[in-house]
Amino acid sequence: MILADLRDAIVSGIGTGISSLREVKSHGGRFTLAEIKAIAARSPSVRVACLGITGIEQASIGIQADVMWGAFVVCGDQAEAPRDSLALDLVTGLAAIIPTATWGLDERVDGASQVRADNLFSRDIDRIGVALWAVTWRHKVDIDPTDISSLDDFLRAHVDWDIDQDGETDASDIISLPAD
Repeated sequence: MILADLRDAIVSGIGTGISSLREVKSHGGRFTLAEIKAIAARSPSVRVACLGITGIEQASIGIQADVMWGAFVVCGDQAEAPRDSLALDLVTGLAAIIPTATWGLDERVDGASQVRADNLFSRDIDRIGVALWAVTWRHKVDIDPTDISSLDDFLRAHVDWDIDQDGETDASDIISLPAD
């Protein structure tokens, strides 16, 4: 759920942060040439996709992971500017928004890291009259946080000691902790 919520928050944040966009939507991932051509009809636009998850591990507050995101800028020629200039302006706008954004999910999402922008120019894309850029970044996300307040109080510890390391308990302790 957090990843879908985060994706929706990114879409909303980009739409709010860059008012010149005609459309900002989520996308499933990579694009086909036909999809790019269809999206270009509603340009300038941005498509946001979750591109992968790495570093899934147990942390002190639950499960955390590094999540890679992409904002794909799609621009066709407009009366006011050529497509490559429009794309550069939008990439610049995204570069100003993304590095510090937690998209309103500060409790579960760290600021962006490894932010980069890549020009995805190819002859095939150019032939259909489109400029395409990818702005990618990573967020450390609390996938399954533990609410510490929901845990029982730690009031007593029971310890079995295997002093001679033969697999048998040689001594046991019950330690009661102060309940402040």
